[in-house]
Amino acid sequence: MTYYTSGEWIVKPSAEADFFDAFRRSGVEELDPPLEGLLQRPILLRDLKSEGRFVSFAEWDTLEAIEAFRRRPDWNAMVGSMREHLISSSIYTFERVI
Repeated sequence: MTYYTSGEWIVKPSAEADFFDAFRRSGVEELDPPLEGLLQRPILLRDLKSEGRFVSFAEWDTLEAIEAFRRRPDWNAMVGSMREHLISSSIYTFERVI
């Protein structure tokens, strides 16, 4: 089975460039297989109809790999560096059902 992680990021007005910089500095763009269980490098998508709304997305082969990634010592720093540019954020874990 394949699992997916997603983050929803609502960026403060005029803070998109700072958010992009923080996203890049978090190291998320450098994550790539063979990071255990990661099947697709995380990507960041912009909502074309809702200004300031972004979604990140990654694909994993096990729930254990996701949990191990989120237990990394640098996890809070990775996400924390982006939060100062946000109105809100949510992180999700999904499984495919159809």
